[in-house]
Amino acid sequence: MLKRTPLRKKTRNPIKRLKDRADRAFQDYLRYKHKGERCESCGVNPIEVGHHYILKSHSNILRYDESNIFLICNFCHSKITFYNAAEVEDKIVLKRGKKWYNWIHKAKREHLSLTKKYLESKLEEFEI
Repeated sequence: MLKRTPLRKKTRNPIKRLKDRADRAFQDYLRYKHKGERCESCGVNPIEVGHHYILKSHSNILRYDESNIFLICNFCHSKITFYNAAEVEDKIVLKRGKKWYNWIHKAKREHLSLTKKYLESKLEEFEI
């Protein structure tokens, strides 16, 4: 009989596992903190996702920064993710203003190493 393989192979890298746990804790923290609020884009649906404006892979320093997060519904998140709908992001960028836009792009260039100690501190910070 063939052995079933999991759909997603679990990593043995402890830093990667900590990063995954911290990412999940951050999303849960955002949903809890902003419970009852409406999507930043459409304003109709409740918040379900924290979407990173500057992608996690492009900036460690903004990975867990709330100012880099768009609090949006699944519908608007699907538009961004699957259809590359720039109008969703553009609407939020216009609301937040030029000062925010300039700051976020300046912060993107800063460097931060995701160490075990740093990731553990983030896990503690996001405990609900």
